[in-house]
Amino acid sequence: MGITWIYEDSQEAIYANTEKVPPPGGRVPVHFICPFCDASFPDFPTMQRHASGEHRLQRPALLWNGYEVGVDRKIVSQGAFAVTNCTSGFIAIDGAAEKTILTSELPAVLNVAVDSLVRVRLENRLDKRMAPAVSTYRLEFRIADQSSLSSVEEAFRQHIVQSTPTPDAIRIFLEDPRCAGVASEYAAGLYAYVHALLLKERLYDSSLFSGYAMHSERFGEALQKLEQVDRKLASMICTVVRLMRNDISGDTNGSPGNIGIAYAMLRGPTGTASMKHPHGSVHNERLCPVDHGTSRIVALACRLVAAERWSDLLEDECRSSAASDILPIDDRRKVLAYWAVTALRLGNREAARYPLQQIANIYPFEQWAADALAEYGQEVE
Repeated sequence: MGITWIYEDSQEAIYANTEKVPPPGGRVPVHFICPFCDASFPDFPTMQRHASGEHRLQRPALLWNGYEVGVDRKIVSQGAFAVTNCTSGFIAIDGAAEKTILTSELPAVLNVAVDSLVRVRLENRLDKRMAPAVSTYRLEFRIADQSSLSSVEEAFRQHIVQSTPTPDAIRIFLEDPRCAGVASEYAAGLYAYVHALLLKERLYDSSLFSGYAMHSERFGEALQKLEQVDRKLASMICTVVRLMRNDISGDTNGSPGNIGIAYAMLRGPTGTASMKHPHGSVHNERLCPVDHGTSRIVALACRLVAAERWSDLLEDECRSSAASDILPIDDRRKVLAYWAVTALRLGNREAARYPLQQIANIYPFEQWAADALAEYGQEVE
């Protein structure tokens, strides 16, 4: 194999010197494709904003009486279920295998449940290319009829109301056969209330009083269980618990007797004005035990609401109770509120000034107390 040489002529030399070779091509423009609609975007943030705005996937929710039900909820009263943001639903009742159910049929199935354990799984999947948003719920239905609730109240009267509450008495009450079955949640709420009452008064030195079972937590548990039950006894206990905790979120219209008077006065002059003026002495039917501190506060509120004129004796009684070392701080604040409300109602602004100053920065009295001070040209100290 030989080697040869190729010589360019003059014309080729001219062409070689005048030819310009174009530079290498640049990078191909990068495009970000939406995974749901194939739209193209020049940068990732723009594509991300598009995907989150145009292809938003909302979490499905199971609603009960207009609010999302908890993921693990015990249902003790009738309510209206609804489903939102859901494309497919699944249900399992009392340990049975999960099965598909139409989202339009699911509320009807849940609305008729009475004594069962229901597991619900909801999915929202708007596009096959999307991973579904999933919500799961465990619902324990214990909806007692009026007869079962009445049986629990009969056991409560027998073991608690008609005798002195003791740890043994509340244990026997909870073990009563009338407190079993679908009404057990109602019985547990009544038990929690009396248990909290004993813890608050520290009547007995027993293993019943553990560090875990503080009375404020037990009162909260009782309120959570009983506020779902439409019974006079449950409503009364809920009002008592809210009164103890200075919680004015409850309804005053359904609070009869002296306890209703004491509870309404927490709302300030407006709450007292909207309350029907008691004629003579108003007494509660003996439905449930009340601790001594709350009884003392309720009695003071009733004496003040019945007063027709302000006096030094009333002020001395209020001042002594507000300075008591035995009463809890929440009860002493109630005394200050009652003192201020009564003095304002009877037209003694000077007597109302001190208690108003004390509670003007304390929930839940701060709004009406500050307004009362401002109305009389005084500032919160």
